[in-house]
Amino acid sequence: MINQDYIITDVPGKIRNLKIHPSNGIRALYEAFVNSIQAIEEKHEKSKLENPEIKITLIRDENILFEFNDISDYAVSDVIIYDNGIGFNDINYNSFKTSESVYKQKRGGKGVGRFFWLKVFEYVKIESCYYNTDKNKFYYKEFEFRKSRQGIHLLKNESKEKKQITYTKISLFGLREKYQKHFSRNYEQIADLIIQNHISYFIQESCPSVKIINQTKEKSFTLKLNKKFNSDYILKIDNDSFEIKNEKFKIEFLKIKSLKNKPKHTIFYSAHKRSVAEQNIAGFIKDLKDVNIEDNDFNEKLYISVIVTGNYLDEYVDDVRTNFSFPEGDEEETGSSVVTMRQIKNKTKTLLKKYLENYLIEIKKDKISYIKKLVNKKFYGYRSLLKHTDYLDDIDITSGDEKKIEISLHKAKNKLITDIKEKTNEIIDFDSVADPDKQEEYKKKFKEIIREVNDVGQLSLVDYVIHRKIILKLFEKALGTESNDNYEKESVLHNLIVPMKITSEDIEFEQNNLWLVDEKLVYHDYLASDKPLNNEYFKKGSNRPDVIIANDLLSDNPLVYVEKDKDIHDTIVILEFKKPMTKNIYKDDPTEQLLKYVIQIEDENAYKATKEGRLLKTSSNCIYYCYLICDFPKNMAKNLIKFKNFHSTPDKELLYKFPTGSSVKIFYQIITYDKILKDANARNNFFFEKLGLNID
Repeated sequence: MINQDYIITDVPGKIRNLKIHPSNGIRALYEAFVNSIQAIEEKHEKSKLENPEIKITLIRDENILFEFNDISDYAVSDVIIYDNGIGFNDINYNSFKTSESVYKQKRGGKGVGRFFWLKVFEYVKIESCYYNTDKNKFYYKEFEFRKSRQGIHLLKNESKEKKQITYTKISLFGLREKYQKHFSRNYEQIADLIIQNHISYFIQESCPSVKIINQTKEKSFTLKLNKKFNSDYILKIDNDSFEIKNEKFKIEFLKIKSLKNKPKHTIFYSAHKRSVAEQNIAGFIKDLKDVNIEDNDFNEKLYISVIVTGNYLDEYVDDVRTNFSFPEGDEEETGSSVVTMRQIKNKTKTLLKKYLENYLIEIKKDKISYIKKLVNKKFYGYRSLLKHTDYLDDIDITSGDEKKIEISLHKAKNKLITDIKEKTNEIIDFDSVADPDKQEEYKKKFKEIIREVNDVGQLSLVDYVIHRKIILKLFEKALGTESNDNYEKESVLHNLIVPMKITSEDIEFEQNNLWLVDEKLVYHDYLASDKPLNNEYFKKGSNRPDVIIANDLLSDNPLVYVEKDKDIHDTIVILEFKKPMTKNIYKDDPTEQLLKYVIQIEDENAYKATKEGRLLKTSSNCIYYCYLICDFPKNMAKNLIKFKNFHSTPDKELLYKFPTGSSVKIFYQIITYDKILKDANARNNFFFEKLGLNID
């Protein structure tokens, strides 16, 4: 007799609200598989089941215009899951009809798994034989589950006179196209996914026999998952545990055989024996990326799977089993005192590193050896970092990409510097009077921090020296650049020395490379680059030096020791850049423009030193250092020496003139670009040699 029955929910609405990414369509199969596991567990509880089994049949879509040689080349269209568990008895059936049913709550059921089926497949057919204890009879039930208002169709419920084998067969028909595209075609790969996502079941002795049947109209192939698990997967299982805020967690370390595929060391955070979230172990133990662990006990190469379980995870898994509902971050971030995912992960990582300690020793030795060779050959600036090998743990060398390795070294160096700064602050804040019992500990830490600070100092110094080497290389390259636009070359060289259109209010100390011209110029009170010398900051056609630098006279070395708040300046430096290879800089005296800048500044109304309008004022004894940087046209040096009282260095690439006659003291230097490059290289080569750097 066929009756019509109704599911107690709006099925289309429920399915619409389920969010399942196309790549997660296989979860519909997982839900049916776990239903079968639970049906067998329930049967076991009532009476011993001699040969529990689950069969998963993959039906291929052969309705295409051409044929494939391999059955696995056909896309999966239908999936049938059979088990010989307790069957669809009245309790299970009523639970099926009730959305969000709590009947299987103790087994981890969320009451929504069947809706996964209709999200991923067109419709479902269920056939089941079960035993009714009240009536002492076997019954056969058959119905379809569809995406309709009532959900259940074509219900058949018939009693059987003879003893029957209880079973359930769930047929998932019509894999929807967007999920079919991502649904694996290879049945061995599907088997691996089932094992990996339900490994907590497979490691139990009570696990039923599980088979995958690969089927077409003419052929079928069977794969036994338990056999595959025992032969291809498990070698050994070790256990540990941890506790966070009175919540207890169990952790299982599985040594898994490594086969043809690249190893993937994985942590599975599980709820109710089902994987919910995964974490690639190589993400935080870089030494394990694409690396097999060699285990002498088994004479095997293997990889590690970790399963983390606990009542806390069971309680707070979300409905679709893809995440947990408790916070991810730390207490400071979430404002909550509950256990967070990060705390669970950190505890797991700590125990895992301890578990793998012996395996990682040799791997780390090889990695450190590789990094040392690379640093000594190429990345000299990180030599001091080699004394702190713990900071190299997060460096991945498996790709062999030296640029990426250098970036990782840079990150490790910054972490070391940050940690040492924190330790230094602790030492500085230590009160030996208030806490005399800790003086010995303080002395020990003090000695350690001195050594570490020296290491950091060397790292920072080498960084700065390497920065200089790079700037010199770029400067040399810019000089050799082939371009018909000499202004373009001038602007490139100018920007290398100091960025254009800025003041010292716009850039940090490290952003200027004035040391290329003169080391003293690096230390200044005020700087302006390519800004006009008048009250209208951007007035077209106004005179403006390329770079103007102001300092205050406080000692015998005024360009080094400066006071930031002084308004009247005792030294002014002016730099003017001329187009490289220009044949006719000036018809007469190339320093005339520099003199005009000095006159304008001396007027005390010429130059706004800040955007707020503060004037650049000078003392009565102000000295002007004027630099003209250019290439010397033919006979220019000769004429300036002969007629304008200039002097020359022996290499004929620098002309200088001392202040004479005038009450305003002006010191001139005219320097070639080649001279700047040559002298800067000579000065800095000393540092390269002292630090053992050879980075040409």
